[in-house]
Amino acid sequence: NSQGQVAGTNLDLIDIPAEIYTLSISDVNNCEVIVGPWEITDEPAPIIVEDNLEILNNTCDLLNGTVQGLATISSSISLTFHWEDGTGNPVGGNSIDLTGVPGGTYFITITDDNNCESVGGPYLIEDYPSAVVDTNNMIIQPSTCGANDGYLTNLSVSGTSPFTYEWRDANGILISN
Repeated sequence: NSQGQVAGTNLDLIDIPAEIYTLSISDVNNCEVIVGPWEITDEPAPIIVEDNLEILNNTCDLLNGTVQGLATISSSISLTFHWEDGTGNPVGGNSIDLTGVPGGTYFITITDDNNCESVGGPYLIEDYPSAVVDTNNMIIQPSTCGANDGYLTNLSVSGTSPFTYEWRDANGILISN
């Protein structure tokens, strides 16, 4: 090899690392022929590029969490993409983008046609659920004698604030906000 060490004593050189090799052949008359050098290159695992990474959080209970914008650098013709959640369960399809997932932690494994793998992540998708309306303590007071004195009170709302409120009548017309 390039350090002058003997890498093998057979005509075929098998299971060797990336390196520059020469072959020295000696016959019974001590005549020596040196051929080469030949270089065994290393095909590295795919490189995951996160320069354009975009994480879209899951909102409104719609399963719309997304990890997108990843890219790869690889000499392989074919790459496979495998996504897992934080507990190791497979999610998504065979795409470099992960879409339609709830909040959680996700990892991608990219495998080339030499079975070299690179793992990306963790990618954290936050969960921002819809507002929850608690009507358990709601008070409905009817209006009396055609007057505008009815009311709805004591609703409780939890979720991601700040909230905006709009009241509409049965025809969808905005009454108050």
